[in-house]
Amino acid sequence: MAESIRAITTLADRRRCAGKRSETKHRWLCVIIGAAITSLFGVAESCAAGSVEPTKPPQVPSFNAPIDASACPSGQPDGTTDNSPCVQSMVDAACNVGGHRGGGLVLLWPGHWKFHDITIRCDGVHVKGTGIGNDSMASNSQSTSVDCSDLRDHCIQFIPHEFPAQYRMRGASVEGIRFFNSRSSGRILDFVQVEDGYAKNISMWEPAGGIRLYGVATFSLSHIRQWGARGTQYEIMGDLSGKASNGKACTLGDCSTRTDWVFLEDLYSAAFSSSEFIYIHDQAFTIEGNRLANENGKSGLKVTCASGRPNLSYCPQYIIMTAFTVEYAIAPVDLSDFTWFRCFSCYLAGAGRPTNHVLKAQLTHYAQGKDGAGGGVTVTDTQIYGAGRSCVYTEVTDVTISGSQIYGCNIANVTAAGVEFAGGTQHHVTSTTFCKSIGVAPTAMSGILVNKGASQIAITAPMYYGCALGLVNNSASPGTVTTVNGQGP
Repeated sequence: MAESIRAITTLADRRRCAGKRSETKHRWLCVIIGAAITSLFGVAESCAAGSVEPTKPPQVPSFNAPIDASACPSGQPDGTTDNSPCVQSMVDAACNVGGHRGGGLVLLWPGHWKFHDITIRCDGVHVKGTGIGNDSMASNSQSTSVDCSDLRDHCIQFIPHEFPAQYRMRGASVEGIRFFNSRSSGRILDFVQVEDGYAKNISMWEPAGGIRLYGVATFSLSHIRQWGARGTQYEIMGDLSGKASNGKACTLGDCSTRTDWVFLEDLYSAAFSSSEFIYIHDQAFTIEGNRLANENGKSGLKVTCASGRPNLSYCPQYIIMTAFTVEYAIAPVDLSDFTWFRCFSCYLAGAGRPTNHVLKAQLTHYAQGKDGAGGGVTVTDTQIYGAGRSCVYTEVTDVTISGSQIYGCNIANVTAAGVEFAGGTQHHVTSTTFCKSIGVAPTAMSGILVNKGASQIAITAPMYYGCALGLVNNSASPGTVTTVNGQGP
């Protein structure tokens, strides 16, 4: 029976191949039937001599397909060998496979790797380790760890060819890795001109520099831990050195190196005294953070803008934080030359006497814009305490504080207050308690201090609990400062 089926099938195969050699669909039928025969009987039948061989379709690389790691020597990683050449070769393979722009999974299998200064210059490369990456364990044989101690500039960097480029790279990401670089300087991760990228499930041990986002768009950082951070942990920046979409010089609204839409989620760090948690500067717009926490360090959130731009529209704008915690930093929130900062359900604690202000807002290089640019601070349902001088110090316009607690200020005894309005107009303080928290002894402070340059302040239902003085009104226009339903001295 088997021999009969073999003869009939083989005859049909040969007739189709001989009679329809010029037709692609019959050439493929020849291959399919031949494969079936081989599978059933262990015999491979070929088409008659002179037949046209079928043309195989091109192999399209899959984004999820791991890149060939044969360039890595056997037995690697071993924790001591420099794996930089083999990791760079995997990255280069991802960028060049199939002759397309790039894209692929560079999988770092479990073990302790040692590499540095890896540079990625194409779209869609995903560097992924195993394990959760962001745990607090110093070592774990079932996960991926990377020693970056020998880095010169970065551990992993994504940057386009001919930077600054006309267009951003797309889809760069790093995930599931534990980094070590306690002996080095430089950044662990550097994303330059990247769109739709992310980094998540990562931990870093004593990094001199954590992550930089430069000229990115719609980028997210989530579930990241930095232990013993020594430098800037998250730097978010932009400038006008790139190109407009038409290839010409940048404009404010069209530039490949300005930063737009950065999302921060579930970031925690324990820092040394020299560390800055989040540093936002220059053309960086719309930064949203949720569940961010930092202990100790030099600053919690720092916002600046270099001088020399036409106006405040070229400076950081729209910074929104929810459940933002900074404990015992020297300068928990330091805002300079910015537009529109919001903090909802935050916990901001200074380091006591060394902290001048827990939250400071001012314009340093620029004047208030006639178009509304500049200033704008809203603090809601927030606890603020622990400053040598006034806990909140503001020189900008449009400050609103509501439903909050502000206490433990003026520790240096310099006649400061919970909130000091040094300038600006259109301020609101509503349903906020000053000077004393339940179970905490009050300091010798005033609730609200209005200086000569401030005006138009509406204060509603303040609670001056344990304050030496409630409101101190030194405004040049004292009649513009009003209080309704205040309680306390």
